[in-house]
Amino acid sequence: MFATAPLGAVRASDVIIDPELTEKLNTLAAPLRPHLQGTENTRLFVINDDTLNAFATPDDVVYIHSGLIGKTKNEEELRGVIAHELAHVAEKHFLSLDAAGKKATLTTFGGVLAGIGAAMAGAPQAGVALASAGQAAGISGLLQHTRGQEMEADQTARKALLAAGLGTQGMADMFRILQTESQLSYDAPPPYLLTHPMPAGRRLSVQEDNLTEAPQKDLAPTATYLTLKAKVFALTNTPPTTLRTFRDESYPARYARLIATARLGKITEARQEIDALLQENPNDLGLLDFKATLALQGGNAAEALSIWQNLRTAYPKNPVLSFQAAEAARATENLPLAESLYEETLRIWRDWSEAWYSLGLTYGAENKLIQSHLSIAESHYYSGHPEDAKTSLKVAENYFKTTDNKAKNSADIPTWIASLKTRLKLDD
Repeated sequence: MFATAPLGAVRASDVIIDPELTEKLNTLAAPLRPHLQGTENTRLFVINDDTLNAFATPDDVVYIHSGLIGKTKNEEELRGVIAHELAHVAEKHFLSLDAAGKKATLTTFGGVLAGIGAAMAGAPQAGVALASAGQAAGISGLLQHTRGQEMEADQTARKALLAAGLGTQGMADMFRILQTESQLSYDAPPPYLLTHPMPAGRRLSVQEDNLTEAPQKDLAPTATYLTLKAKVFALTNTPPTTLRTFRDESYPARYARLIATARLGKITEARQEIDALLQENPNDLGLLDFKATLALQGGNAAEALSIWQNLRTAYPKNPVLSFQAAEAARATENLPLAESLYEETLRIWRDWSEAWYSLGLTYGAENKLIQSHLSIAESHYYSGHPEDAKTSLKVAENYFKTTDNKAKNSADIPTWIASLKTRLKLDD
């Protein structure tokens, strides 16, 4: 289930879509974005790969390998990596590359790995994005930045960290890790140094020269970060490996074992452990999301919807939560609510093909056939299947031409059709 992608290629099965990870990465990036122009809408994801790497793509997406997270000791080290990758976006380093044919957005993938829910077998309605057709495009050519770009990205990241009052110690500590790894692995240095070709020692010296520019904070890892690392480990390793690794009774260890337990199919035991951990941390986003996922899998869509709706109130800009709430609403046959929640998801994450597909199914169930086929066309378009998108668009146009009462349809439909035709390069 968790196949490792080769360097330079990202597949759907490697991408972890999880509301807690989404929230944490965005929280780390938030103070940097005002100082890195053009990164306001850049999305960040974790992929299942045990190597030390991270990279940005021309499509406004930053990917961080699970192996890199495993090596970090605290939030600031991870934030340093995020700062560097966002700096590539801010400096528009990809404009010099031939992006045509190398496009690699998350939504062109054949499916997605949906956090804990999809980590457990047999969960077709787990409340998170599930598999859809498609194949990821290779992006190895996009990863080969020049040394000049790397130096510029480092300097831009450093300035953003200082402007945000965060300091550069975490970034420097991350380069120490990379330097150590490269010394231990002469034949196969960390992929980060291959895809970001600038010696770790040189980068470290530059960062150390600037450590005095801002007061440094205590960089001891927080319990929250240790738990997040444990979660990533449990999602990207086999349950037996997780159970052997996390043996103590600390909160992060129990959290990791909970995930392993669920992946082994011991759902009753997993539910009991969730309730026990919630006694200690009743507002934990990951635990509540996990509880909702198990409720939906167990046929209690109403409970799942209630939990996800409450989480949406607490995290209103998290598209994964909106999508999951929409899935639960559709399962309860509350189609108007499902429709509005899918639409909310797509306002935040426009090119999520699975959300478009689910919205199309919802429109279809509501007998809004034109909107249904247009949404399916969008799903095909964003999943990299233009011919299928054209077919769905043609069906939508035929319905539009033959519908007796066009007043039932949105006034935006002609604009929607025109937009799709333009993107699909179709003549009127």
